[in-house]
Amino acid sequence: MSESVEKIKRIAISCSVEYCGFKYYEIRHFFDRDEGGESFLTTEIPFSVFKSMGITKRFNGTKKINEWLATEEGRKWYIAGLNKKWGSEQYA
Repeated sequence: MSESVEKIKRIAISCSVEYCGFKYYEIRHFFDRDEGGESFLTTEIPFSVFKSMGITKRFNGTKKINEWLATEEGRKWYIAGLNKKWGSEQYA
C-alpha cells in the first residue's frame, strides 16, 4: 500500500458480488494524493467476515456495513486489516 493510512478520508462499499456461490464486497477507501486530487483503492472482503462479526445477517445489508465502516471502530478494523488476508482470521 503506497499511501499512509492517515490519509484515508472515507471507506465505503463499491459493490457487492456473488460469483460461483462466493459472496464478497468490493470496498473502496479514498485518500488525497500527494500530487493533488483524490484517488481510491479497492479491497475485497467476504460477506462471511461481516456476518460472523454480527454487523449484518443478510448479503444485501450494505447500509449497515457502510454505517459501521464510518464509525471509529469500523475504520480502525478496516485499516488494521489492509495488510492481512481477509477471512483468514477473525478481525473483531
